[in-house]
Amino acid sequence: MKKNLICVLLFSLLFFSILPATRAFAAGVDYQLPYPGILPDSPFYIFKLTRDNIVEFFISNPIKKAEFDIDKADVRMSAAFYLAEQKKSLNLIEPAINSAENYFRKALSNTKQAKAQGMDVGGVVKRQVRANLKYQEVINEIEKKIDKKERGKIEAIKIKLESLEVSAKVISQ
Repeated sequence: MKKNLICVLLFSLLFFSILPATRAFAAGVDYQLPYPGILPDSPFYIFKLTRDNIVEFFISNPIKKAEFDIDKADVRMSAAFYLAEQKKSLNLIEPAINSAENYFRKALSNTKQAKAQGMDVGGVVKRQVRANLKYQEVINEIEKKIDKKERGKIEAIKIKLESLEVSAKVISQ
């Protein structure tokens, strides 16, 4: 009985834990990124990715899926910031940023799908626009923390994020 209870508790902590934000990012955009929890350089990161894939599989509503994707993009961008703050290599930071970008693209796609189905997407679009502005702000902070030789890669990411911001605004129209 105790073994089952412990297994259920561990499962719950592993798959359903949400950590509160503990660090404020630059105060330019009124949007709070969450604490990333396990970072990509951890050997346990694969469990986090597995959990995310399982949860995503069970979401069918396009609005809920878009919100989930924004949440995951927020976590990945926050992880990129923390990696940069810890002076980690751009080889770790860049995939986290790209993952955030991919989740954001999926959120935009799900929002378009929801709009096509006649759902109200106003709240999600507002959140997407604010999130994207925050991502651009975080990228600027990361750029300050990395080696000057690697800043060219960050410029390309900034351009992609600006185009995603335009896409989010187009959906709202």
